[in-house]
Amino acid sequence: MDDRRSKKRVAILTHSLEGGGAERVISNLSRHIGGDCELILLLLDVDASRLRDCDQMISLWSQDHPVESYHGLPFNPIQLLQMTVSLRREVKRNDFSMVLSFLEIPNFLNLLTLGRHQRIVSVRNHMSGKRKGFLGNVAVGFVTRFTDHTIAASEMSRRDLIENFGAEAEKVSVLPNPVDVDRITEMRDEGFADFRIPEDAPVIVNVARLTDAKGHDHLIRCFCKVREKLPEARLLLVGEGDKKKDIADLARSLGVGDHVIFAGFQENPYRLLSRSDVFVLSSHYEGFPNALLEAMACRVPIISTDCLSGPRELLSPSTDPSSVSEDVEYTEYGILVPPWREDASDIEKESILADTIVEMLSDKGMRNRYISKGGERVKDFSVSNVIPLWNDFIQDRL
Repeated sequence: MDDRRSKKRVAILTHSLEGGGAERVISNLSRHIGGDCELILLLLDVDASRLRDCDQMISLWSQDHPVESYHGLPFNPIQLLQMTVSLRREVKRNDFSMVLSFLEIPNFLNLLTLGRHQRIVSVRNHMSGKRKGFLGNVAVGFVTRFTDHTIAASEMSRRDLIENFGAEAEKVSVLPNPVDVDRITEMRDEGFADFRIPEDAPVIVNVARLTDAKGHDHLIRCFCKVREKLPEARLLLVGEGDKKKDIADLARSLGVGDHVIFAGFQENPYRLLSRSDVFVLSSHYEGFPNALLEAMACRVPIISTDCLSGPRELLSPSTDPSSVSEDVEYTEYGILVPPWREDASDIEKESILADTIVEMLSDKGMRNRYISKGGERVKDFSVSNVIPLWNDFIQDRL
């Protein structure tokens, strides 16, 4: 009997594999999860070629024209129906024992699958922070209540699903993201792309999609204040997104356009991280910010807004995850600054972040201390520590 066919089949369902923390989690899972299950990747995107580490991939969208979407998410109701039919067909044809989905539209499609298989959804954000509207909130509630189990990326994301979306506590588990530290260490030493940054210029780096959620407008205004004291500083933005033009226009209007480098999407962002002096996460909300851990693996000190959720749990694990910084907080593994407000320009908080960046860039001892501590912390999320948790979770439900 074919050993592959004798194993229970597990599908990982997601929209596409273009960048992003969830996509890197899927890549790590596909490389390292094994044992008694056979893993198959189901993509909503037409292009199934981006992930080279999974033996089996199935594209659920076989039409010649692309999905009408943003970042692979189908907003066209007809396409959504077509993908639901296609997904149900593949679930039946492959006799999956489990469908494990990542992100909102795949989670919703997972809810609509039929059969006796386990429907497991993975929520990667603090959902209350997202502006989804009434129907979006209802959809999140339905998905978490009527699928078999939900995986949250952090404790505060778990509490959010229970307290604000009606999820049953016993049906929500926290599983952190695995970080392939060895692979990052190897990739960070690859050749450096030439962005014409002076050798002695201090570099502030941010790795994130260029969207409203990531707070790049605040970061640009902070950078203006940083340059008042460190005029040679550069801001390196790694990522693509629908707000790129707005962010670039803001930088030009404030007179720092020549000092902000848009690196775009990078297959290997680690080579840029490793040549930066401080990583700044400026988000309004997160779920589990992989970029913080990847920066630690690249020996870069961290400054982050104390947004929900993830940064506090990663940088200050001994504190209450629901507490929020009101001033600069020098935690064990990085620095937390107050999160942004939704109803104000946050000039005062932008000044706090700017001063903290200047302090970090000006204090080599502080940078070295956080580099060392960050290198210790990222090991807690290494593949060898985290993948067994995912394996155990999957095996328990098979």
